[in-house]
Amino acid sequence: MNRILLKKHTLITAAIFVVMPLYSLPLILRAVLCKKEWAFFMFSLFMGLVGILWPPTGDLYRYTDNYYMYKDCNWNNFIDIIQFKFDYVLPFLSYVLARLNLPFDLSRFFFNFLGYYFLSRIMISICKHNPSFNDKKSYLYALIILIPLSFSTYLFRYSFSTILFVYGSYLINYEFRKNGYLFVALACLNHFSYVVFLPLLFATKLNFLRFNKMTIIMMFIVSFMLSGNILVSILDKLPISDQLLFHLMNYFDGYWSQEYLNDHSLKYKIMTFLFSFLTYIYYWGYIATYDKKANRQLLYVNSFILFTLIVAPFSVVYERFLGVSLLIMKVHYLYYYDSANCKMVNFLRLFAFCAMFATLLNWWSVRRELSISEESCLLYSTSVQILFHSYDKNWINDNIMDDGNLVNNN
Repeated sequence: MNRILLKKHTLITAAIFVVMPLYSLPLILRAVLCKKEWAFFMFSLFMGLVGILWPPTGDLYRYTDNYYMYKDCNWNNFIDIIQFKFDYVLPFLSYVLARLNLPFDLSRFFFNFLGYYFLSRIMISICKHNPSFNDKKSYLYALIILIPLSFSTYLFRYSFSTILFVYGSYLINYEFRKNGYLFVALACLNHFSYVVFLPLLFATKLNFLRFNKMTIIMMFIVSFMLSGNILVSILDKLPISDQLLFHLMNYFDGYWSQEYLNDHSLKYKIMTFLFSFLTYIYYWGYIATYDKKANRQLLYVNSFILFTLIVAPFSVVYERFLGVSLLIMKVHYLYYYDSANCKMVNFLRLFAFCAMFATLLNWWSVRRELSISEESCLLYSTSVQILFHSYDKNWINDNIMDDGNLVNNN
């Protein structure tokens, strides 16, 4: 009887989703709270639709521009173009969509849907492993911490690669499944910078990374005293091509190392500081509940913390690596969370509060993009209509400048 009711509930939710996806969301979220795997899948589909309706601003403008260029290319021309790039997943997807005469907006659907789907798979796996999340409050906190409610987080190459890499490394280091290497490879092919993380996958074999608490604290202190010149010198001596070296130097010793902050407002700098501050709270919780004898995956997490702190002198690289290590740390914390440990329970609540505050900050940071977006289509459009929604060239020319900023960015 219960199975029949479950099937009816699933079918009703799916039917509403097809007709009016937004109005199926309460039913989907209710099922997510009941740990129904189909609900996680449908929630990921919904976030994919949200991604389609997000306007092509910032880097998305450049991605869209490349898509229109690929429309006029045959296969040989396309290969000639991408041989000078270091990232292949998005260009290939763009080329396929262009040749099939499908809107580029679908790429945002794939990125957002897959980003949320892989996070959901991690959440489901953690719940099966850890009985502490049989408690409804703890489970709700874990959902808030691990799965953000964001309009655009996974639409960009780097953030999507973060999900691919973390999901792949989770399969490798926590579920001991070799197919995780496929997702790690895709992360590298989607954004070349993830190649630097590959050695860290094998950190579980390096016992010297079994730090004590004081060592980690000292690592933080030393990282902010490091000189960027040392790392630049090391990078300059690596056996890599001049083209790749030039590309990397833009982040380590060029515009994106520190200078880019001069082009942003005080509000942006404050927002960046708040995001960093929230991240440090997670690090604090990790150190406060740290047990160096706990498990071999601890070495893996420590390797990412160490690597992130090494690049602390370079703001953009540091922020990006901080985001990767933060997600890895969240997964590890939830995987070994113990509801009988009062300290871990208190930090779980604190982390959930930080995640909610970070979500509000994220929504505030994209308020201008929201003001010109067509996310309101969710109120009255079917799933099929949204799937074929597209921001055409005229809309882009009227609202987006050549650098990806909004026309009226006041």
